[in-house]
Amino acid sequence: MLKAGGVDRSCRVALNGANENARLSARNLDNVTVTRIEQLNAFDLLNHRYVVVDKASLQAFIDGTAIKAGKEAA
Repeated sequence: MLKAGGVDRSCRVALNGANENARLSARNLDNVTVTRIEQLNAFDLLNHRYVVVDKASLQAFIDGTAIKAGKEAA
């Protein structure tokens, strides 16, 4: 999937906490680092050539619901 999208170097995959299957699958890929969307920061964005975020996680991050969910889970 990543190769089809043109990802050929280091990649940060940001997911929400509910997407457990995607997290478990992505952590086995070479040059891929997985993080929760609410833990994404500027260093992560600058340290990786590509960032992959699914639409639902990005929308939750923009709406602020991902941050609220992360605080409730902790």
